[in-house]
Formats: sequence, C-alpha cells, structure tokens
Amino acid sequence: MKQNKYAFTLIEAMLAVAILAAAAAGILLPFASGAAVQVEGARRTMAAKLASDLLEEIIATEYTQVYSTWNGYSETEGQVKNCASTVASPVYLSGSIYDFFRREVTVTENVTFGYSYVKVRIYYKGMQLAEIGTTVYSY
Repeated sequence: MKQNKYAFTLIEAMLAVAILAAAAAGILLPFASGAAVQVEGARRTMAAKLASDLLEEIIATEYTQVYSTWNGYSETEGQVKNCASTVASPVYLSGSIYDFFRREVTVTENVTFGYSYVKVRIYYKGMQLAEIGTTVYSY
C-alpha cells in the first residue's frame, strides 16, 4: 500500500473539527445569551407599561371608590383587561405577548388623613416583574 504523506489522517480531521466547534461555540454563545437578555428586557418593559396603565385607571377612579373597587383586584394569567374597556363589558388584551402576564392591586387606606396608597404588581409566569405604587388623596 502506498502512503500519501500530504493527506490528513482521520484523527487529524476529527481534531480539526473539534477545534472548529469549540471556536464556533465561543463566538456564538454570547449572541444566544444576548438574545435571552433582550427578551427579558422586553418582558420587563411590557410589565411596566401594564402596571402604569392600570395605575392610571385607578387614579381616574373617584377617591371614595378606590378602596372598594380596586383593593384585592387580581387578573387571571393571560386575562389582562384592556384599561379602556368598561367594567360591565371588559375587553381583554389579545396576542401571545400577554399570555403569561397577570396583575394584582393592593390598596392601603388611611381614613384619618384622607389618602390611600395603591400598589400594582405585575407577574409573568408567577414571577414578579414590576411593582409600582402611588398615593391617592381625597380633595
């Protein structure tokens, strides 16, 4: 059998493929983790927007009705109500982006001084992503 001194052996070819794979993984891995961070940032932005929208609706409520209407308010996961809809005929936000979001409201009323502290929490797949609050005064 004649041997060709200029050809690759099977071991050399396998070693070259292994080195190439390690180099490719080192280059592509940061891009994959960057995409995951971008998705998480988009979720947090959406959570802040949903919390802000609901808080604006609560602030627009007559002060004497804030506690009775909003304390303990909770939405089922994937059933995020459009704040522009009415209580009698709620319209839910549609789209896969809202599938795992839900909102909760807690109102702490201070009758003595005439104010309430409203806290809105946003959850995504059971994990809290955002929480905002404000004080609502009676005038």
